[in-house]
Amino acid sequence: MLLAIFVYWLFCICIGLVNKKDIYRKKENVVAQRVSSEMVLVPLVDNIADFGNVYSLNEVSAYLWDQISGTLSIEDIANELSAEYDVDEEIAIQDTKDLFARLMPFLEKV
Repeated sequence: MLLAIFVYWLFCICIGLVNKKDIYRKKENVVAQRVSSEMVLVPLVDNIADFGNVYSLNEVSAYLWDQISGTLSIEDIANELSAEYDVDEEIAIQDTKDLFARLMPFLEKV
């Protein structure tokens, strides 16, 4: 229970650190593999897969992962999400910021 509270607290801090104008790129030490409609992210440590920290993305999160290029801001990516899935722009921005906060171990700010 204490761990769950800590993780939630850390997540809330990360959300506050993610700005819609920020631009991120994928870290080089991450392998992404599509499995059906999902995406699996596996971090590498010394070129060895760290299976203890594998992260699975659903279809929409995988779509957002594919948009991360190091040139688009979170807002730009959220606008792509809004257009592709017919989602309100403000909801798309908040959902994209939330996802980026959770993906911080796999991303680096440009």
